Amino acid sequence: MKQKNEMFDSVPHISTPIFSLIIFISSIFLFRFNHVLASIVLVSSLCIFFEKVTRHFGRIRKMREYISNAAKDEDELQNNEALFKSMNPIAGIRVDGSVAWYNSAFKELFQSVSDKKINELLPEINIRDIYNRSINESINVHIGEEVYSVRANVRRRTSAEHAAIMLYMENITENLKLKEELANSQCAVAHIMVDNYDEAIDSVDEEERLDVANLLDKNIIGWIQDAGGLIKKTEKDKFLCVFTKKELDLFTEGKFEILKTVKEYNPGMKTPPTISIGIGFGEDNFNQNNISAKKALDMALGRGGDQAVIREDGKFSYYGGNSKETEKRTKVKARIMAHNLRELIDACDNVLIMGHRDSDADAIGAAIGIANMASYVKKEAKVLLVTKDDTVHLLLKKIEENHYHDGMFIGKQGLRDYITQGTLLVICDTHVPEYTEMPELIDSIKTKVVIDHHRRSESFISNADLVYHEPFASSTCEMVTEIMQYFDAHYAVSTVDAEALYCGIAVDTKNFTFKTGVRTFEAAAYLRAAGVDTLHVKKLLRKSIENYKHKACIVTEAQIYSDNIAISLFSGIVPHIVIASAADELLEINDVKASFVVARDEEGSVIISGRSLGEVNVQMVLEKLGGGGHMMVAGAQLRGTSVADAGDLLKQAIDELIGKEVI
Repeated sequence: MKQKNEMFDSVPHISTPIFSLIIFISSIFLFRFNHVLASIVLVSSLCIFFEKVTRHFGRIRKMREYISNAAKDEDELQNNEALFKSMNPIAGIRVDGSVAWYNSAFKELFQSVSDKKINELLPEINIRDIYNRSINESINVHIGEEVYSVRANVRRRTSAEHAAIMLYMENITENLKLKEELANSQCAVAHIMVDNYDEAIDSVDEEERLDVANLLDKNIIGWIQDAGGLIKKTEKDKFLCVFTKKELDLFTEGKFEILKTVKEYNPGMKTPPTISIGIGFGEDNFNQNNISAKKALDMALGRGGDQAVIREDGKFSYYGGNSKETEKRTKVKARIMAHNLRELIDACDNVLIMGHRDSDADAIGAAIGIANMASYVKKEAKVLLVTKDDTVHLLLKKIEENHYHDGMFIGKQGLRDYITQGTLLVICDTHVPEYTEMPELIDSIKTKVVIDHHRRSESFISNADLVYHEPFASSTCEMVTEIMQYFDAHYAVSTVDAEALYCGIAVDTKNFTFKTGVRTFEAAAYLRAAGVDTLHVKKLLRKSIENYKHKACIVTEAQIYSDNIAISLFSGIVPHIVIASAADELLEINDVKASFVVARDEEGSVIISGRSLGEVNVQMVLEKLGGGGHMMVAGAQLRGTSVADAGDLLKQAIDELIGKEVI
């Protein structure tokens, strides 16, 4: 007798009938020698034959009973019977996981089926889960080097014992291979740009410039061609490339080693070159991939350059970005922006300047500078001020005491009467719509200008008429100061405005220690010549005794993590400025390369402030938590979590990036 699990095998074993036939023929020959023996053999062969035939038809009957239990109607019954005759593996499974029936194709997949549960044969299959949830979607299983798609069909009856669960299997190995080959053959479009071509070339002796330029081209072109891609140089510092997903996967696996190769190929250069790569992939055609590649390149440049950005299905992924922003010595762009801004101001009815939520000295200083330039050309200008942080308390108090700026600041209640069809909206110190004082104004006001220095985020005010975005700048106040110098030949900034702008630069550079370049000091010199008293500015930025005590407590709570990262988890409630100031203070500790402070603010949100001396990219760490900023100055805000949980998330992000050798 066969085992119970095998009695429903729908394919008869032809060896038994053939063996019976051989015995039958042999018995005929035996009649010549021994009639009795021949009769015994003949009767035995006929009994064996009829017993096998009876058992076979019994199997067919029981198989039909199982099929009938699995089918809902006559049409489905006929369809199921047709499937059983196919070459695809099929099995009937009981709710307890035992195999009730299987065809020969199913048996050929396994060495033994008898007394086995389906999860022993196919570990990916959970029959109880399939039965309870009536799952009908296909499940891919691996058998050796082959891949099969398994579809389950559940038929419930009065009880689980009478339920019928049919598994239909189809070999999809070749289909998956073809799908993979097709996916790997999809083409990506890339734009490559040398971030600081002129500065890098000018930093070497004149006789070496041609060799340096040729070697730079050779590295970039060779990198694409060696991978099998197509590349065309379109300008002295720009390239257009086309390659397949297979090459793209190689680039990502290698973490775009070309970024490091270009930067380090001539260690003697005073200004080493860096490149930015924007890649578009996954769109319907080449043109759309090209558009995505341009957006990805804009994102790479807006985040400081020296990185590759891939835009696929509308989402960005980032590689590199571990270099400080490269300062551009030329002020051509500032001059062009000043000219364009002057034209927009001349054409408008009035000007409204808006910063980010919890406006700081940089946002307010830049806004005052823009308002002063608008007033110079006889245009009414107002600064929208709804929320502010503690750093600007003394600054605003001094401005209020100076009646020169009476009526400049406006709240939400006065906007209805002020805004017209011809109002110009200038957004300072942010490019993210959600971070502005009133995001709804962005869509309601037609003409807009964005001036910002933060590394670009995925959320960007894209419909602005004029965008001045320079991530290498120390502050928005530095950018506005440069615009002032080209706004009008007879324009002169007042001492009050110069001090406001100087405060913004001092705050964002931590008194000229972070993100300072030649142009930063040139802007400061221009403001100093306008009458800025640096001692007076220092007084305007002093802190209260309460905030100073809070900062001391935060520093006391700090612990060293991963050898050189200071992390302080503070359970108290403190203002934003105290959290940032404490993070700055932690960098004063010996051997600390980066610092993070996690605390709760007055609104109940958990704030994370990150600072770095340049060796650790705190922006990439806090981007993992939904934040952003600069390589050395970044922040994040979490809601609905505790300080301790936020600290765990922070450490997890640090560990992940350290494991990938990204920071």
